[in-house]
Amino acid sequence: MRLAYRIADVKGIPAKVTLKLQYGSRVVKKVVLLERPVNQKLTYACRCALRPGRYRLSVTAVNAAGTRSLRAASAMVTVR
Repeated sequence: MRLAYRIADVKGIPAKVTLKLQYGSRVVKKVVLLERPVNQKLTYACRCALRPGRYRLSVTAVNAAGTRSLRAASAMVTVR
């Protein structure tokens, strides 16, 4: 599975990113990525044995100054 995301930050400070994949209210995969560059397209690839269904992917970021993203980006992912 390859997940694409982008972090926008005016100051350009690298950020800690949390990717969370949920099935209903249950978290099935959570990954924390440290020191990720901002203001460019990024991807994260992993092998996941997921059952068919619809999952919600959410992305949150915290920059080095400790400022949390105003809102989490989210998208639905369908596994067939």
